Amino acid sequence: MPHAAWRLQEIDELFKIFRVLGTPDESTWPGVSRYPDYKDTFPKWPARSLAELVPTLEPAGIEVLSLMLRYVYSSHAARAAADDPGGT
Repeated sequence: MPHAAWRLQEIDELFKIFRVLGTPDESTWPGVSRYPDYKDTFPKWPARSLAELVPTLEPAGIEVLSLMLRYVYSSHAARAAADDPGGT
């Protein structure tokens, strides 16, 4: 695949993530602006509600999903939620 086509696919994939999690900035991903490919000109999408995106998922599933789908997360918290999604 030519380099330009690969880059377009890469950007498209990032924008799909941004449309769900919101476009990252320093408040949601400390240090993101220091990455060489980060652009202040990226479209600014707000984060969307996972409960609205996956309405059939139970609250415990939404909690686990939200722990996994973060720009910066505590792997310990995600692992604990996966081990005990009911919070018992």
